[in-house]
Amino acid sequence: MRPKLFLSFIGYGICIAVLFTSCVVGTGIADPYYVDLGRQQENQYYVKSSPNIPLLTEKNDISIAGGVSSGSQFTAGEFHAAYLPGKHIGVMGSYTRGDNKHYMKLSRFELGSGYVMKLSQNWHFETYAGIGHSKIENEHYTGYSRMKSTHYFIQPAIAVSNPNKTVQFAFVSRLEGTNFNVTDAVFNTDRESFSDGNIRDLNAKPFRIMWQPGAVFRFGWQKFMFQGAYSYAADMSGPDIYGSKGNFLEGVLCRFNAGKKEKL
Repeated sequence: MRPKLFLSFIGYGICIAVLFTSCVVGTGIADPYYVDLGRQQENQYYVKSSPNIPLLTEKNDISIAGGVSSGSQFTAGEFHAAYLPGKHIGVMGSYTRGDNKHYMKLSRFELGSGYVMKLSQNWHFETYAGIGHSKIENEHYTGYSRMKSTHYFIQPAIAVSNPNKTVQFAFVSRLEGTNFNVTDAVFNTDRESFSDGNIRDLNAKPFRIMWQPGAVFRFGWQKFMFQGAYSYAADMSGPDIYGSKGNFLEGVLCRFNAGKKEKL
């Protein structure tokens, strides 16, 4: 009887060990087959930057601005610059770099030129057009994806300010055509169906038209100002691509005229 009892104890021990191992190591709780939707939505496929709205009015005016922008699960540093080489002609450029924790990284730059006109002592109109390029890198739960995009934009803006231009408010209505190019998509599409759907939509319809209305408010001194801005991107093409489409910017702006000599 004792040998049989001993063997029974061994058998029960093996069964308990197998069950414990399967519960701890091999369960769907520790590594689910279908990746949670919240985790999939940590990855983004379109992230907009804040529009560069110079609001320069005189020949040889220069503005340099920097700040921090944020959106849905996204934070970035932004740098804007602009120059007015002529009375009505301006050029501008911007650069954005940001991320979403360690799941998504973005780099984006653009260059443009435009026409500016002083409507009155308080009112100002400008419209810039140009081209830009961006790169998004996503680290998925089961792999990664990489994409690049080229965008073309036109952004008319109208602004009102006090005579000294120490307080300014502007509204911009930007239209952007973006061509997406998915260069790599190496992840388990069965386990991440939401991510797979976005990649499929981009491959099926790589060119999108985005309408981006926004506003900026500035206050301070003639050469140094604080600014806050908000803009939103609406996909006019559909189906909607998941990403951070709202953008709130906080920062500072320096401006001066390179053609004027300072009085001592």
